[in-house]
Amino acid sequence: MNFQESCFYYKTPTFNWKIDSRLILSSNLRSTDRGASLEVVHVVEKKTKLRIEKLQCQATESECHEIHKDLEPTLKVTSRPNEVRDRLLNINLNTFDGVVAVGGDGIYNEVLSALLDREMRNSGLDPNDPDSRLVPIKLPVGIIPAGSGNYTAWYLNGTKCPKTAAIRIVLGDCVATNIASLHQGNKCSGYSSLILGFGLFGDVMRDCEKYRWMGTSRFKVIPVGTVLSRRPVNVIISYISAKSGNNNSKINNRATTLKQEFHRQISVPAFNTKKARVNFQKRTVSSSDTFGASSEWKTAEDRVVYAVDTYPITMKPNGTKMVPHFADDSLKLIITQKCKLMDHIRQLKEVDDGKSTCYDFNFVRTINVQRYRVRILKNETQDFFVNCDGEVICLDGPEFDVSLHKQVVKLYGKLN
Repeated sequence: MNFQESCFYYKTPTFNWKIDSRLILSSNLRSTDRGASLEVVHVVEKKTKLRIEKLQCQATESECHEIHKDLEPTLKVTSRPNEVRDRLLNINLNTFDGVVAVGGDGIYNEVLSALLDREMRNSGLDPNDPDSRLVPIKLPVGIIPAGSGNYTAWYLNGTKCPKTAAIRIVLGDCVATNIASLHQGNKCSGYSSLILGFGLFGDVMRDCEKYRWMGTSRFKVIPVGTVLSRRPVNVIISYISAKSGNNNSKINNRATTLKQEFHRQISVPAFNTKKARVNFQKRTVSSSDTFGASSEWKTAEDRVVYAVDTYPITMKPNGTKMVPHFADDSLKLIITQKCKLMDHIRQLKEVDDGKSTCYDFNFVRTINVQRYRVRILKNETQDFFVNCDGEVICLDGPEFDVSLHKQVVKLYGKLN
């Protein structure tokens, strides 16, 4: 038995195997009456097409164990939140061609957070500085959907099928995508590739977290009560507008629109303490108050809102449906103003149905921005939360800052 480059060779008098080890999907060993049986599932490339094949080996138990030992991947099972992130921050990635996240949007977010922080650290930059620009991740990232939401994989592949995602990864094509960073003062609280929201849907996500034992059904049941008891929030929203007509991206994804019908994952809210409010009141100017020499902060007129949301993967109308756009040139800041409950429910239903008219309501305002900041007012006893790709983040102050970072991640996939 020997290895040459990425190929696995094994030859006996009865069979001859030559497999690209990068294309092995699974290796299963089991005992039989005659010894042992080994089944290897792998991808075979035939000209421009891929297909999945199975190889079976009937041999002695020791012989099958010897082959299986060389085919079996190293497996480490995570047991706590952010363990994936902690491992990726310290592992040697020099021999890796890419990183694949098997799970939901939360696991994918942990992978992104670790890789982005690694690049910043290796470049001598501080990720906690809200004015720092993220360094693009060198390794492509793949997603095999196996979680509750799986929206990123759905937007990318047009399906939540794990086999389709695996084949797209094997093909090796990549799509550039944007990231939004979340800062509280001079501390980076997280990165978002899918959804970053504040307001009503933060309460929704917080309440859903209490009922994780319900599985995905909690997303259909719990939000009903939260929406019925929605609360308005007094805020000041400031932002830096996106430059209209700027589409000079160096990376061209050929097509940034998927033809399938997609639904929008709904958003999120933030935490408040008296001590934090006092500290923020003392603060007059921070490093986040400037964003380049020519940037100008503007203030939105909206002061009482139900939600402030943004999506790094932008949803745009295509006929009667909303479809995802990767690596757009701006963030769409979506502000839901105070409104009647029934009107709000109708709007949320259109969002959930993915209708192209879901933001065409007089209480919904959209602004294309590069950066925005939210300051919470007159909320001395209430706590708030932010939904970052489905994970709940408690804000420890009345203000947070969100910035767009363009095309810093390459995802394994190919847009239709």
